[in-house]
Amino acid sequence: MDYLKENNISWWTVPFAFVLALFPRIYFGILGSGSGVYDPKNPRRFVQSVRKSTALNNVTAARIERSEYALNNAFENLPLFAVAVLAANVGQLDLETRNLLSLLYLAIRILYTWVYIWGQENRCLHPLTRTAVWFCGNIVLGYLYLLPGIQHSDFEKECSYWLTEAVRLRDNAGVSPKPEL
Repeated sequence: MDYLKENNISWWTVPFAFVLALFPRIYFGILGSGSGVYDPKNPRRFVQSVRKSTALNNVTAARIERSEYALNNAFENLPLFAVAVLAANVGQLDLETRNLLSLLYLAIRILYTWVYIWGQENRCLHPLTRTAVWFCGNIVLGYLYLLPGIQHSDFEKECSYWLTEAVRLRDNAGVSPKPEL
C-alpha cells in the first residue's frame, strides 16, 4: 500500500474508466457474439439490428442489448468521475484516500457492468442489485468530490484558520495594527 501513499494514480483511473466504458461494445459488438450484426457505419442502430437478427438466440440478444445500455450508463457517469477526480486533486485530498476511492470506483463499475449484462439472468441476485451497485458507485463519486471541502472546513474550525491567516498577514506586512481606543 506504500505505492498508493507515494504515487498519484488517480489521474490514470480516468482513461482506464474510459476504456472500461468501451468494454461492453468491444466484447459483444466487435469481437463477440454480435460481431456479425454490428455495423461500424451505424453503431447507434446496433440494438435494433440485434433485435431483428434471427442468428442470435434470445439470451445472447438480451445480453447484447443490456451491454449497450451498460455502455451508455458508463459514458453518462464518466464525466462525473473525471470531475470528481479533478476535485480530489485540486482540493488536495489525501493521496492514499484519493487513489483508493478512484480504484474503488473502478471496481464498482466493473461489478456494475457484470451485474447489468450477466447478473440480470441470475435468479440468486435481488432485482435491485444493479441499482444498489450503481448507488454505491455514486456514493464514491460524492466522497471524491466532497471530501476535500469537508476536510478544509474541519481544518478551518479546529485550527482557527482565519485567525492564523490574519496573524500571518500582519507579520508579512511588518506592521502591527494600531489598537483602537
